[in-house]
Amino acid sequence: MTGHAKPELVKVDIDRNPHFAQRFEVQAVPTLLILDKGKPVARRAGAAPAGTLRSWVEQVAAGRRDSERG
Repeated sequence: MTGHAKPELVKVDIDRNPHFAQRFEVQAVPTLLILDKGKPVARRAGAAPAGTLRSWVEQVAAGRRDSERG
């Protein structure tokens, strides 16, 4: 991600924060979003094992770093 910032994991209860679900067009629970400067750059809906999610985050991060290099 931009500047190689340390990722931050945030859990949002969309029942208590429906504006968040609407803003990011959440259609399923759980939905995982990766944001860069407040804008979604990757999305994954549905549950998955921790290792699968870790690999997904690493792949997205690697792709973002590659695209920043040009």
